[in-house]
Amino acid sequence: QSTWGFSLVVVLLVLAVIMAPKRSSEADSDIFSRKRTKTQDTVEKKGKAKGPAKPTPPAQPLSVSSNWSTFLQSAAKRLKSKVVEQKATVEIEKDDDDDTPTETQAIQLRPLKSIISPSDDFSLTKYVALDCEMVGVGDDGTRSILAQICIVNWHCNTVYLKHVKPKEKVTDYRTHVSGVTAQHLQQGVPFEQVQQEVADIVKDRIIVGHALKNDLKVLMLTHPPWMIRDTALYAPFLNKRNRPQKLKTLSKNLLGVAIQTGEHNPEEDGIAALLLFKKFKSEWEQSLKC
Repeated sequence: QSTWGFSLVVVLLVLAVIMAPKRSSEADSDIFSRKRTKTQDTVEKKGKAKGPAKPTPPAQPLSVSSNWSTFLQSAAKRLKSKVVEQKATVEIEKDDDDDTPTETQAIQLRPLKSIISPSDDFSLTKYVALDCEMVGVGDDGTRSILAQICIVNWHCNTVYLKHVKPKEKVTDYRTHVSGVTAQHLQQGVPFEQVQQEVADIVKDRIIVGHALKNDLKVLMLTHPPWMIRDTALYAPFLNKRNRPQKLKTLSKNLLGVAIQTGEHNPEEDGIAALLLFKKFKSEWEQSLKC
C-alpha cells in the first residue's frame, strides 16, 4: 500500500508539473487580452471624443509594372513642363526687342525723312555713318561678301554710295533683305577700288553705324576702336539680357520712326544709326571719358 501511495503521489506531481505551464500561458493570455481590451476601450473613447476615425486604406502591393508606370507619368509631366518653359523662353526672345528703352512707343511711327533737317552740306565731317549690304557666296550661300556700301555725313547727306562687283560667284543675293540684284552687281565697281576709297574717307574720322564689326569685316578694313560709335554695342541700347537690339527696334523705340519696312536700304540704315548717336551724343561721349 505504501508503494502504491508513493506512486500515486509521484503521478500527481508529474501531472502538476505538466499542467502548470498551460495554466500560466492561459493566465498570461487572459491578462494580455484584458490589457488589449482596456487599450481598445481607451482608444474608442478618445475616438468618440474627437470624432469617427478615418479608415486606413489597405496597403497596395507595389509591382514592377506599377512603379514603371508611375515613373513614365512623372517623366512625361516633367517633359511637358520643360517644353512649355522652352516655348515661353522663345516667346520672350521674340518680344524682348520691344521692351527696352521706349520713349516713343505710344507715338505713331513716322518716316525717317520726316525727322531729318534738310541741308545742302555734303562735306566729309568729323563723324560719318557707314552701312553695308551683303550677298551670300559658297555652296550654301551663308558666307557674306560686300555688295553695296553707303556713307553719310553729319548732316545726313550721302557722300558715298556704290555697288560692288563680286569676286566670287553669288549663290544667294538675299534680295528680300538686301535689295541687291544680279544687275546691280554687274554694274558695280571693283572691290579693291571701293575698299581704297572707303579707307580714305574714314581715315581719322569717327565711324557711326550698327554692328560695324560686320561691315568692316566684308570691307576687309580695320578702324581704331576709340573712333567707332556702334549703336549695337552702346550699353544703354542693350536689352534686358545685355544683348544688342535690332536697328529697326531702336529706331522705333527711341526715334519714333519706321525703317526696314521692306528691303533694307543702306542709306536709311546709316542715317538711322547716326540720328540715334546724335540724340545721345552728349551722354555717349561723356561715358567714353570715364
